[in-house]
Amino acid sequence: MTVQQDVRDFLTSRRARITPQRAGLSAYDGRRRVPGLRREEVALLAGVSVDYYNRLERGNLRGVSEPVLDAIARVLLLDEAEHAHLHDLARTANTTPAKRRSPATRQVRPALQRLLDAMTEAPSLIVNGRMDILAANHLGRALYAEVLDHREQPGNLAHFGFLSPHGRGFFPDWDRTADDAVATLRSTAGSNPYDRDLSTLVDELSTRSEPFRTRWASHNVRFHRTGTKRFGHALAGDLTLAYETMDLTADPGLVLLAYTASTSAAEDALRVLTLSPASPASRSGCGPPGTPHEGAADGKSLTSKSVDFGVRSGQECWGMTVRRERSHPTRRTLLSASAAVAAVPVLAAASPARAGAAGLRKQEPDRELKALLQEIDPYRIEVIVKRLAGFGTRHTLSRQDDPVRGIGAARDWIHEQFQAIAANSGGRMTVELQSYVQPPASRIPVPTRITNIVATLRGTDEPGRVYVVTGHYDSRATDVMDATSDAPGADDDASGVAAVLEVARVMAARGTQATVVFAAVAGEEQGLYGSDHLAQQLKDAGTDVQAMFSNDIVGTGDAHDGTAADPRTVRLFVEGVPTAETPAQASTRLSVGGENDGASRQLGRFVRDVAENPQTGMKVRVIWRRDRYLRGSDHISFLLRGYPAARFTEPRENFAHEHQDVRTEDGVRYGDLVEFCDFRYIARVARVNAAALWSLAQAPGTPKGVVIDTTRLTNETTLRWQASLSVDLAGYEIVWRETTAPDWQHVLPVGNVTTATVDLSKDNVFFGVRAIDHDGHRSPVAAPLPG
Repeated sequence: MTVQQDVRDFLTSRRARITPQRAGLSAYDGRRRVPGLRREEVALLAGVSVDYYNRLERGNLRGVSEPVLDAIARVLLLDEAEHAHLHDLARTANTTPAKRRSPATRQVRPALQRLLDAMTEAPSLIVNGRMDILAANHLGRALYAEVLDHREQPGNLAHFGFLSPHGRGFFPDWDRTADDAVATLRSTAGSNPYDRDLSTLVDELSTRSEPFRTRWASHNVRFHRTGTKRFGHALAGDLTLAYETMDLTADPGLVLLAYTASTSAAEDALRVLTLSPASPASRSGCGPPGTPHEGAADGKSLTSKSVDFGVRSGQECWGMTVRRERSHPTRRTLLSASAAVAAVPVLAAASPARAGAAGLRKQEPDRELKALLQEIDPYRIEVIVKRLAGFGTRHTLSRQDDPVRGIGAARDWIHEQFQAIAANSGGRMTVELQSYVQPPASRIPVPTRITNIVATLRGTDEPGRVYVVTGHYDSRATDVMDATSDAPGADDDASGVAAVLEVARVMAARGTQATVVFAAVAGEEQGLYGSDHLAQQLKDAGTDVQAMFSNDIVGTGDAHDGTAADPRTVRLFVEGVPTAETPAQASTRLSVGGENDGASRQLGRFVRDVAENPQTGMKVRVIWRRDRYLRGSDHISFLLRGYPAARFTEPRENFAHEHQDVRTEDGVRYGDLVEFCDFRYIARVARVNAAALWSLAQAPGTPKGVVIDTTRLTNETTLRWQASLSVDLAGYEIVWRETTAPDWQHVLPVGNVTTATVDLSKDNVFFGVRAIDHDGHRSPVAAPLPG
């Protein structure tokens, strides 16, 4: 296939999957002959002529500029891998065709093999773009022994997966693995179209494998940086490992692939591999001394010819005769040895309990969260913000029956987006228009319908435990009662709605243990009417809302006022004294000094713990205040009902860009315009939200009924709490800090109990309790009440 054909098929297939609604276009009545966008619609949204785009889609990328490619990528909602692939195709189209060639002979540098060999606890490989295994450490060789012994093309993952009779057994999630393999080869073909070995491999797989041929024709590309892979291993059995990939920048085209165990079952399986004859630990008496195990030095894949696995056909090893067709000891033999290793005693922790305490460390994102965060796409966020701003005004009192302008058109469009997201949730997400008629009230002169769009992702294990995230979709001009003037509301608050929609999209396809509610609420600018209704509905239903986040004005880290930009910080406002505190609760708080230990303040600590990391790229600046001066957001509706809640907002606001008529005065541009938004910043804020929501929904719930024993005078502290209903509960941890410290400083695991005594005086520190599951997910801390 020619590059021109690749370009044509790639652009056509990407265009076909984007509906007008997803692209931010109004849906008009009438039949469409194509399921996706028309060519003229792509041209319009990308800012190029129809003739020019037609030329590009016919496969002629000669002379196309990078800005034009970027614009097309935004319109077609290309992800990072697809965007890079489009640029690769353009580079190929703008270079002189070369003869098909094999890459220059490449050796895996000795330093790389030493690096692999030093990784003694993680199966690791070096792989090229053709999916040849070029080098491996001992665990990598043990894990991929069947691939390396593949008769037809040893060491090639794609060839083994599609053509070996053992491929489907070795890769139990075969369809997913096959999709990933073809996407990898397609990406490589885009950047190296004249690689003869790659062309030969693709030709053979296309000829001999219908599943490969079908997938190759789909033109899907993908980056595989992190995730999980399941194996059906002859020795270790069924095991699932997490993987990370790292590009070797000094060796272009090569990737280091490393696997780790995240569960006890996977650790046991790796222990089996450690004891397999493919590893140095098992070579004593098996195979000749000094058997080489260096990586391939001829640019070809690592094979059983370049590595002696230490066991020969008919050779006796581990007390058994090994036949060539089964050149490994049995699983039972290795499990017995594995059990013996596991039985080595561990020194018990010293007494008293405080001796086992440690300093707190941040919670690291799990592999699924890392993958989820990578999927958040600033290009999608840009489309959402621009589309919402394009409705002219979204004032609560504006037209609700105009299909083009006003809050009604915006409401219907957001509803369509949530419905499209729910369609990919496997039935877990439902979407509703939550409406009521607000009687005349402050800033509401006439009876007005207020409508929230609510998408509920039902939890798989604890659906009654709920977390809520909102953005408000109404907007305003200078006069809060002006329902007709343009009020684009790009930052306030199309940015928040875009963040909520994008987080909903990436979470919908994944099951969460608890329920997450995503809502675009109305009436915020007129007086928090929509969120007040939502919070009251939840309260009336007795819903256990354990956290709520409002995303309000999260559009940029640059105030555009001459001050330095701060694109890596988001503020999180959390109250101290609870808004809904009763007089009795206030009396208790005064007696114990708990003004910094309310549920919302614990929520702020939790967010910083789970969302300040390289995967979000953000600093969470927690502000110990309910909200900014003279302003309020939708989290207040939840605080009023006793729910823990917090508000995300950008680090420095420009008030000329909020609540202003669109105009220019004395050279100053006023109005909440799209041009002042930073879509990559909004994406990072969305990642912070996703990290917080995922970590909350996957962890056990916040402990309930936590009490500190104050019935007697003692220098020890006894804490009690109710047993968690979490199906995956592993136990609890007691945390404490100095009374002058803002954050928790020490942690002590106490096991799956409901009472614990610590040899520390309750008079000198603040205590808390949090729950932990078997995967290491931790709940927010609950502060105790005296009792």
